[in-house]
Amino acid sequence: ARSSLIVVGLMLATTIISSAFTTGDSVTQSIKSQAISDLGFIDEIIRIDDDSESWQSNAVPSEFSQSVFEQIAPILNADPNLDGVLPLLKERVALTNYRSKQFAVSSLLVGVDPARTNGFGELNGPNGIPINLVSLGPNEVVIDKAGAHEIGAEIGDELGVAVGPG
Repeated sequence: ARSSLIVVGLMLATTIISSAFTTGDSVTQSIKSQAISDLGFIDEIIRIDDDSESWQSNAVPSEFSQSVFEQIAPILNADPNLDGVLPLLKERVALTNYRSKQFAVSSLLVGVDPARTNGFGELNGPNGIPINLVSLGPNEVVIDKAGAHEIGAEIGDELGVAVGPG
């Protein structure tokens, strides 16, 4: 009876350890998949390092100014290893759909210059047809499927955006 208990205990321990390795691999794969999904074709991101010694006696800016981008863009564009250079602004916002009366309190709003999106792959709509950002008119936006579902958005809906203080 004692040896049976030891064997069962060892089998249980082996099962637990094997499950931990499998779960760890699954979590690692999930994180990698999410990073690739979020970043797409992006290899490098230049951002402000708020931990840098440069900011010890200065206020940390929330983003680069357009003039800084205009200074570094020619250098980056001249690099044959870079397919594209794209400045962007991003902000957490509250998003409201006036038709459905639904809202999302923490949506990610991203603004890019559509003329600079070459080299970053296509942005596809739900039917797989590429979306031409250059053809968007004033007051037109592209919203992802999850965001549209959350606020009940349909093509042609009027959306409101509220940016917090700052």
